[in-house]
Amino acid sequence: MAQDKIKIEYLKEAYTLRDYLFNRKELIEYDTNSRIGRRGRSDKEYEMGKRKEFALTETRITRQKQRLKKLANEARKIGCELGLEKLVEHYNLNEDEKFILILLMWTEMDLHGHSRYYRYLSGTELLSLLGYKPYEFVEKIGMLSKNSSLRKNNLIEPDSRDNRTMFETQFCLTKVAIKSVFGDIEELNIRDAIGEEGTGLLEIREPVITFAEIYLAPHIREAIERVLCKAEKAKKLLAEWQIGGIIKYGRAISMLFYGPPGTGKTATCEAIAHKMGKKIGVANYATLMNKWFGESEKNIVRAFAEAKREGCILVFDEADSLFGKRLAESHSVDRAFNIMTNLLMQQLEWFDGIVILTTNRAVVMDEAFERRILLKLRFDIPSPEVRIKIWRSLFPDRIPLSTDVDFEVLAKRFELSGGHIKNVALKAIYECAFSGEPIKMADLIRLAEEEAQTVMKDGKALGFKAS
Repeated sequence: MAQDKIKIEYLKEAYTLRDYLFNRKELIEYDTNSRIGRRGRSDKEYEMGKRKEFALTETRITRQKQRLKKLANEARKIGCELGLEKLVEHYNLNEDEKFILILLMWTEMDLHGHSRYYRYLSGTELLSLLGYKPYEFVEKIGMLSKNSSLRKNNLIEPDSRDNRTMFETQFCLTKVAIKSVFGDIEELNIRDAIGEEGTGLLEIREPVITFAEIYLAPHIREAIERVLCKAEKAKKLLAEWQIGGIIKYGRAISMLFYGPPGTGKTATCEAIAHKMGKKIGVANYATLMNKWFGESEKNIVRAFAEAKREGCILVFDEADSLFGKRLAESHSVDRAFNIMTNLLMQQLEWFDGIVILTTNRAVVMDEAFERRILLKLRFDIPSPEVRIKIWRSLFPDRIPLSTDVDFEVLAKRFELSGGHIKNVALKAIYECAFSGEPIKMADLIRLAEEEAQTVMKDGKALGFKAS
């Protein structure tokens, strides 16, 4: 039990060190871009603040090194083997080589919270994370060469798809290194080690809406059913043919639902989750974004990890804010946005589940995202025929209606989405409950006119264009 505890503590401290190395890299890049943006203007207060922040990060990195060393000493005293320390000692690795392993060992989680997938970092990224300046890269790149200790001993490997320079080549841990570092990982609770349990980044709930309860255009329903059917068959074939180890990435079923609000995008996500027998996990921009360096990136990784752990359908609300086209890096903000975009693409590439992006706005997506989206569907304001069905479904026989209520007239007169019709129905039912009188046609017309004015005022259903 004591050995399990020290293993978890060591992994936790290694993960924290990795975060600090990423934070330092972000601070350096942000400061460099800000200097360029200021074009030589002096800002002593800004300079002093950045120096303090950088010095604090360096202090934290030094502290984490000391903590790892202390834990390694404690492990030796009780005869506990730490996988990473064993590799360092066996192959006589230096500190840089040890840190490269740490940077590559923490990536994603599989459904049970165990480390399984590999994060690719380029040679340039790894050298930057180690704290080296660009002019030092040529001298230090040798630690990633074919004859280096890390590659010669089969601890890291380049992405087989890369035929580029070592600066551009993407590296990951080998299976041998993964097994050595994590050892009896199945017996440990890794979520405890990195604090991922219950992140609260996703709003996870049981789906309450089925396909039988929503009205979709026939082509939308057919397209979704076809994709879900293919997904189920593909999953079985991957298992039967045992090619999961060959096709390790790009297996996510990703869809984009776009169109005016209230047209059934979220309801359709719930119906999909219900059909697949899964929960739905909703992530939105406000929850994921954080003003502190590196925190937004960690939130993205945690959101995907939480979706895997819960086995839920992952839905990104306000997707236009997250999955936009990469920008020309003329400012530090542009650089930060591009980092997020790259990370999102990487996480989407390695996700093995269903991801749905929803947005009310026109989306100009990055081409790399476009290639990864399996199905793109526009949800329009329903036709008058469908609107009649929606009106009727919201007023079952048990609700008292005046004999003059005509749903056909309402459907033809008011071009409202299903969500806006629901708003009208709720207001009418509340007024009915308060007054004790049956709902009249005049009441529904008045409330529908108010809802239509609200839509016009907010501009939510106006001027939407397909991407």
